[in-house]
Amino acid sequence: MLYIEKISLPHIPGFSKAGLIDTFLSDHNNDFYLSFWNKDCNILGSTIASQLKNHNIFLGRKFGTTGASIYQAILDNTNTVYEISDADISMIPAHLLKQFLTNCTVLIHDYNEGGSFICGKNNLLELLEKLNFVPKKIYLHTSNYNFKNTNLTNVVVLPYSDMFAIYTACSVPELVDDQIKRQARLDALESIRSCRDFQYHAMVYNRKPRYHRVSLLAELDTLNILDQCFWTLAWNKEGDIIANDWIKSPNVLRHQTAIANKSVKTVNEFLDKYMDTLPKVLPNAPCKDLSGSRYIDLTWSEKVKWGTAVEVFNYTNSDYPNPQGFLSEKTWRYFLLGIPPLIISASGANTSLKELGMQIVDAVDDTLEGDQRVQTIAKFLSDDFHSTIIDHKELKKMSLRNFELVTDKNFLASIVTNSLKDIKLS
Repeated sequence: MLYIEKISLPHIPGFSKAGLIDTFLSDHNNDFYLSFWNKDCNILGSTIASQLKNHNIFLGRKFGTTGASIYQAILDNTNTVYEISDADISMIPAHLLKQFLTNCTVLIHDYNEGGSFICGKNNLLELLEKLNFVPKKIYLHTSNYNFKNTNLTNVVVLPYSDMFAIYTACSVPELVDDQIKRQARLDALESIRSCRDFQYHAMVYNRKPRYHRVSLLAELDTLNILDQCFWTLAWNKEGDIIANDWIKSPNVLRHQTAIANKSVKTVNEFLDKYMDTLPKVLPNAPCKDLSGSRYIDLTWSEKVKWGTAVEVFNYTNSDYPNPQGFLSEKTWRYFLLGIPPLIISASGANTSLKELGMQIVDAVDDTLEGDQRVQTIAKFLSDDFHSTIIDHKELKKMSLRNFELVTDKNFLASIVTNSLKDIKLS
């Protein structure tokens, strides 16, 4: 028998991160870091608990949703794994941290950022490497499919759990929690995705103007099919009057500056051509939702043939010890809508999705990344626009199957429990 329990520390709004117990067993807490992701995820709580029970694992059985203090954990460590976020572990005083990590088996999670804290500027691996003692056993658990191992003693990387699949599905909770509404939507998709022709050939939903997102738009424009696409792009211009985070985030301006510094001809030509139309936002979307990653309009299923998702990633040959590769709402939104996605990401994204059970169109060599992946997907969209590459019946079959999976409680729960079952206390 194995127990997974949370560590209870002073909650810091906007800093503390939700773990397994906070996400699946607790009521929604608006103060967590990126708290909007965790809304409604507790509808999976009983399914998670049931699947874990099959592996003789129990979540929150000893200390409930309150959790254990560090002192309780140090004293009560038999058959127990204590979960804590990569951010919150920095809150533990040094003298207690040593006792905690040498006495307890610890699960350190980073679900919201998919691994960027583990391999980024706040490098948890570096912190663990500098410990002047050997921990009892540390498990690292993230949404990063490229993060697979470390060279640190008694530090093990669990198979990744793509929590963004859960976050995205639970953003439309009635499709997961209400079988009648789920079936009605599936029946509607059966008709919608039978269409041969759609209003838009592809959706290119961007917020922050990261380089590869703008590069994809530029490539599609060069191929003369951007006008056939449903696209958005945040862009901060002096005197802009849209009073929300769609353009006012400092990250928007930071990425604009990075694009200017790159000075790529096709991108510059695209910006010159479309600057008067930027920022380009979703038509008819509520203003408060323009920058909301949870915003999903089910009518997109009727309008769009292909979905494109340009994820955040690092190159394989980057300086990061574990290149970041995760699949966020940008990808999972399309599965929920019944729209086949084409994914620009770190290498291995399609392979990782297939391993989960999703059905993916092989439009790109999955070892490609960056500019090569952008150009390959843009060309695929162009070729398919002019002469259909994949029969619409095959696309519909894949779309319906993916929708069935991403709205199935057992599938969503298994994304988490299949990796937790690998935990061993010795």
